[in-house]
Amino acid sequence: MRSGILAAAVAVAAPMAARAAPRAEIGLRTGFALPLGDFSSGAPVSDAFNGFVPLGIELGVRYTPELSALVSFGYSLGLTTNCPAGDSCSGHQINLGLDLRYHLRPNQSIDPWIGLGTAFEWLGLSESGGINLDVTLNGFEYFHVQLGADMATRQSTSS
Repeated sequence: MRSGILAAAVAVAAPMAARAAPRAEIGLRTGFALPLGDFSSGAPVSDAFNGFVPLGIELGVRYTPELSALVSFGYSLGLTTNCPAGDSCSGHQINLGLDLRYHLRPNQSIDPWIGLGTAFEWLGLSESGGINLDVTLNGFEYFHVQLGADMATRQSTSS
């Protein structure tokens, strides 16, 4: 039974591995993240944030034209909500993660992908004015799904 499963896995993986050698990838990303989920107290994250604007860098390996694995680091500016009048509020989120991505149109100028991953996050929220508050929370993001697209850069050669 095990040899049959191993043979099937090799039969599927061998053509994919033969198509291209692994290559390094680097990426920069931005976007908008919704404040989903709850704090450990049970309060919704959306009570403190309207959303986040992330800036990130990714380093990884493209094992086949379709499959890549990456390590990512990101800093997100938190868009705070419910800040009392006259106070100043700010927030941020930092994450360090691992992702696997499946590319739908590799080697095209625009390559959409779907990614699955995990991360460790640090979230900070500060308020100053009527009261002074500085809160930091951290923990694992056990599972995330991402959608994105890579845009190829054109390389020119001169003679």
